[in-house]
Amino acid sequence: MKYVVNIKWIIVDKEFNMTNSTQYEKLREVIREKFEHWGSGIQKDDVEDFVFNDFKETVEKSEHFKLYRYMPVSYYNIRNLETQIIHLSSNGELNDIYEGVTAQGLIQNNYQLQKFGGAAYMTCMTETYDNILMWSHYANSHKGICIEYDVKKLLTQKNAFNYYIYPVIYGKVRLKDYGYDINKLIYDMEELENCIKNNAEYDGNYNLDDLLPLFLIKNECWSYEKEWRVIYTRKQMYDIDKEALYSFNTPFPCISGVYLGYRIDKTVEEDIIEIKDRFKSKNINISVYKAKLSNDSFDIRFDKID
Repeated sequence: MKYVVNIKWIIVDKEFNMTNSTQYEKLREVIREKFEHWGSGIQKDDVEDFVFNDFKETVEKSEHFKLYRYMPVSYYNIRNLETQIIHLSSNGELNDIYEGVTAQGLIQNNYQLQKFGGAAYMTCMTETYDNILMWSHYANSHKGICIEYDVKKLLTQKNAFNYYIYPVIYGKVRLKDYGYDINKLIYDMEELENCIKNNAEYDGNYNLDDLLPLFLIKNECWSYEKEWRVIYTRKQMYDIDKEALYSFNTPFPCISGVYLGYRIDKTVEEDIIEIKDRFKSKNINISVYKAKLSNDSFDIRFDKID
């Protein structure tokens, strides 16, 4: 099969990102105001209404609402692209050592930190597809891909807003101690895991729900990532998404594009184009773009592959 590259710049998508950056920031400000209002007393219910009100209303009013995920090429990542599934990683697997850690003693040592590493599961996304640092850090030094998700497509799905999608807020100050005993939380987490393993009903400590806000705030040094998260506490997975509970995967059928890194392997490029063509045969349109270097700046530009 011969693949033809359309040299036309994707100006429409560029303009979308520019005009909607304000939209992203307005939603981030909604979360920020909730934290400022409730302080260390903030709970799950205080941020949960964001999903079903502010975020949902914004998506409904938008022509598109796009988020992006950089990733290396692997069997599982390509398979998840084919099946429109996202994998949820535990907070203990992420690259920020302060995930979920408050300022005053919630975590006292590394043993506790490791035990606390399964408190929440998430997929991390961002607002842009052309961040050169993100391509370097998360897409195997430009050998990987960036998947574009148009969340607007979820509105046609059943239970669309069972997806808990939040922007991360950034600052210099961590949340103060939540007032929970870390050893008690770890005990409750282990009890919940035993109930899941044995298919038994869990009716224990509801503080496991209120851990959610801990994972929506990060040091300002990460602000360049403009991060959004599809996120559940382990207790929320138990209550809401039984498929994710055991597989740590959840359907996310809103892929609208795939961006190929500048150093992408040619065979991988052809495989992804083939996947795009298979989607098209099912009346699902997914665009594929190939990175190229700019002639006059340090930007990454993209050509659309037809």
